[in-house]
Amino acid sequence: MAEAKRIGLLRELVPQAATISVLLNPDNPQLSQQMKDIEQASQAMKLTLRVLRAATEGEINTAFDTIVQQARCAGAFSWWRICRLNGVSN
Repeated sequence: MAEAKRIGLLRELVPQAATISVLLNPDNPQLSQQMKDIEQASQAMKLTLRVLRAATEGEINTAFDTIVQQARCAGAFSWWRICRLNGVSN
């Protein structure tokens, strides 16, 4: 149920989003249930789901690079603007 709340909050923050990306730790023993919950929540909200898995710092960096590249290719909003709006600098 926590995953549905997270997806719901994301939907409230970015209501125009049609696709969401989630980053999951493949070493998490709850991965199977977490994945099922995320899939159900995204389907209920009619969102396209992209799942990336990462356990190490390098994998996490690669995953974020992938998410940003996919967002740019899809013509999505600028991640840079979101970071700047939230006071995060390069």
